[in-house]
Amino acid sequence: MMNCVRHIMIALLLILCAHAMECHQDAQAGEIPQWVFDQGKQAKQLTKAGRYQEAAEIWEKILDQLERSLGADHIDVAVTLFNLSLIYYDQGRYESAEPLLQRALKIREKQFGANHIEVANVLCTLGNLSQIQGNYLTAEPIYLRAIEITKQQAGADSENVALLLNNLGAMYRAQGRYDEAEPILKQAFEIYQRHNHSMLMLVCSNLGSLYRGRDQYELAEKYLQRSVQISKQKLGPDHIEVAFTQANLGSLYVKLKQYEKAELLLKNALTIWETKLGTDHPYSAGALWSLASMYRDQGLYEKAEPCIDRAIRILDSKGIAAGKRSAAYKFRAEIAWEQQRRGEALADLREAMDLAEQQRAMFSGGAQSRAESFSEYTSTFETMVQWQSELGDLGDMTQVLSAIERGKARSLLDDLLHSGTDINIGRAQAERQQFKKEEQRLKQELTVLERRLTKANQSTVEPKIIAAKKAILELENRMRTTSPVYRNLLSAGSGPLRLRQLQRDLVGDDNLLLIYMLGAEGGYLLAIDPKRARLFSLYVDEKSAQFLNCEAGPLTAERLGSLLTNDQHSGILETLSDQQKSDLAASQLAELFKILIPTELRAGLRDQSLKRLMVVPDGPLALLPFEALVVELVGNEPTYLIDVGPPVLYAPSATVMYNLNRRSDTTRREASPSVLTVGNPKYDNASTSTTQTSLTALSTKSRYAKAGGALPALPFTLTESNWIVDNFRKSGLETVQLSGVRATEAGIRRSIAGRKYLHLACHGLTDHSFGNVFGALAVTPGNQSDRDDGFLTLGEIYELNLSGCELAILSACQTNYGPRQKGEGVWSLSRGFLVAGARRVVASNWLVDDEAAASMMSYYCGYLAQAEEEKRKPDYAQALHDARKWVREQKKWRSPYYWAAFVHVGPE
Repeated sequence: MMNCVRHIMIALLLILCAHAMECHQDAQAGEIPQWVFDQGKQAKQLTKAGRYQEAAEIWEKILDQLERSLGADHIDVAVTLFNLSLIYYDQGRYESAEPLLQRALKIREKQFGANHIEVANVLCTLGNLSQIQGNYLTAEPIYLRAIEITKQQAGADSENVALLLNNLGAMYRAQGRYDEAEPILKQAFEIYQRHNHSMLMLVCSNLGSLYRGRDQYELAEKYLQRSVQISKQKLGPDHIEVAFTQANLGSLYVKLKQYEKAELLLKNALTIWETKLGTDHPYSAGALWSLASMYRDQGLYEKAEPCIDRAIRILDSKGIAAGKRSAAYKFRAEIAWEQQRRGEALADLREAMDLAEQQRAMFSGGAQSRAESFSEYTSTFETMVQWQSELGDLGDMTQVLSAIERGKARSLLDDLLHSGTDINIGRAQAERQQFKKEEQRLKQELTVLERRLTKANQSTVEPKIIAAKKAILELENRMRTTSPVYRNLLSAGSGPLRLRQLQRDLVGDDNLLLIYMLGAEGGYLLAIDPKRARLFSLYVDEKSAQFLNCEAGPLTAERLGSLLTNDQHSGILETLSDQQKSDLAASQLAELFKILIPTELRAGLRDQSLKRLMVVPDGPLALLPFEALVVELVGNEPTYLIDVGPPVLYAPSATVMYNLNRRSDTTRREASPSVLTVGNPKYDNASTSTTQTSLTALSTKSRYAKAGGALPALPFTLTESNWIVDNFRKSGLETVQLSGVRATEAGIRRSIAGRKYLHLACHGLTDHSFGNVFGALAVTPGNQSDRDDGFLTLGEIYELNLSGCELAILSACQTNYGPRQKGEGVWSLSRGFLVAGARRVVASNWLVDDEAAASMMSYYCGYLAQAEEEKRKPDYAQALHDARKWVREQKKWRSPYYWAAFVHVGPE
């Protein structure tokens, strides 16, 4: 259960203890008493024997003598500080180790310079210390600096580099970032294997743990068994390193329910640690936890509980990573719940949630990496909702709201709260310029590669494009992780909303808020109106299951996902978004309405008693427009929710909706309302076809190039843009129009600042790799720079200044669509406009019809312009609702394909 980072310390300790003695031997005669040399040798032997307390006492005496005889900043003092810190580390005294390491680092930097190998050794240990405490945000830049120094000083193929790569890979693995961890660990494996080095056991152990996390158990067992074999050969059967390899393998056997093998390995590891390190050492906690898991699986609670109690006591007392402690508390909560001890279970689960929050602030990387790491804890929040549901009338709705919101769209919340902050503040000018130069080089390289890509050279150029994109993201992650400003911002997040606060400030009168949670075990809906909150469990009953051709049971994320999309492309969402088949989805949408909307809530959606419906979807539900749900089906005539229901507003979380609603409007009050509209971009070699069939194969600009470099022209976007100009200018608003050759990225950046309304009618391209960062709005190509290449990417949208923007209309395909991430939601282009400053966004869930979209947006903006002319606040949600209904009333556009794609994201 525990990380394997501690393996590193023994190897370093033995090497550096020897080095420490060499340093002392070189000291001038008479500077150091002979007893220091003798005691140092004794400490080395005690360390090898695992007698750490005795060794620590000797190093403490040596440190005192050297400070008095040589001064506090002598290099031999630094070596002794380092050795003593390693002993403290092995004792689990992390709070004592860190200040010693910081002192040793300063002395070595002063003596050797910032880029010396001795500096890298101390950095390695500081990184390990941060990692075992779960402070990955601090550990990552330390490791990266140490790797860079070591490659320069010792060479990229050195054993020291392999050690650091292993540490970095282990840190990514600990955060659930397996795709990043695997190649790094394999690189370390290859280096150690070439050198036939005993530390290969360490990398094998980490690779085994990685594959176990991926449920690749055969591979996991192979590497973990090899780790045990190497450690026994090199160190003997009773070494504490052997105990680690055995504990990791034993933990795997618990997972595989091979309990006899597991118990033997785990108890042997525990005996070694307790004999050599004492009964309350952090390393014992992992074996105790695995034993508890094994006993629980067998229903032996009387054996499981003492083990997990002791493990938690050790983890808490030693300051182990908050994420590890969160998982341990959740485990103990589940044991209590299974034994009907509800109060104990809920108390432990609340502690687990709090610890998960603490860990979240210490994840490293950019927004997507941090969201991926936090997704490992979503089950903790789901469990709280599940248990409150099981309590029935005794369930606490404040706990339900807190659990759901704390697990939703947290990286987006970070970005919204810190939008516009310069993360480079505090960096040296040279470092800032270095990052900027590298970023420009990588982006220009990507632009050149994408322009070269054709069907003929796809096999050779496309891998280079993927590598270039990866390099850009790695640089951006490094810029964030190494930024003190960014780290401080992440630790300054606000707490979850209170229920009454949400009812008063967001729900208001005559509105209904639906917050969905779709987990691995069940599906839930928290319905909040002005006076009460109710929790519903969502199920697919036998009748609906038979009709929808699925299994009956709880509405889990997986079950709903298979209903909406599938490998045969016959899912409800796929049918709904198909121009030729959209009408055929009506009967399925009627069944889905019954599943998603409990009986108690249906009347309010039909009788016009509700003013607004606010929806916070989850998982695959994020791509379904609720307006297309069928509330009644008589024969072949469906009544959709849009026909009888209120306007619908969407948000990734209730907290996101609340924060957008309360965004400062100082800029908005001071600026005169103005409009920017972009339409009819001039695409290179544009096809004159207005059909969407060619576009369905396009996701990114790379695919656009493979298709022959031709995006279909969008003639109705010019008509749409002209209508918008006419509407707003008649209302007295300053309106700037960019079309044709003027509709470039550069033109948009020059014209966008301070606009109340932003309208972009163009192609939207989605990239399901790399979190859609390279998804883009396709506009007119400008000059040859990456900043004006005709593709306004999601990464570039984040950087726009949309302060003062009340509404961004993305009249393009799939602008509310993109890759989904558990807990975080959809990485869509619309997300970028919210982060950049827009209060609300209108965006599309699928490929849209050019003419229908143009007509809808014309009517929509006509309603808004009328409100501006009458000097009243526009009703954004009602205006879009009415415009969509107008489109539906047109005979040729009655199918939901034409009117259901566009949704309102954000507050009313």
